[in-house]
Amino acid sequence: MNESLGAKIAEGIEESKSEVIALLEDDDVWLPGKLRFVASRFKEVKGLAFLHYLHLTTLGVIYRSP
Repeated sequence: MNESLGAKIAEGIEESKSEVIALLEDDDVWLPGKLRFVASRFKEVKGLAFLHYLHLTTLGVIYRSP
């Protein structure tokens, strides 16, 4: 069985029973508290379906990756 990474990710998402799915790739770095922050955004923003490439500075400024 030689499925692509994309197919495996899609299969994992399909099988998930969670309301929120976090993907961490081999070149990603998450600071402590990342999942807590993501979970809080989904609770605070009604209708939020997708959160990607957002960074939060220590001053609370949110910006997108270049």
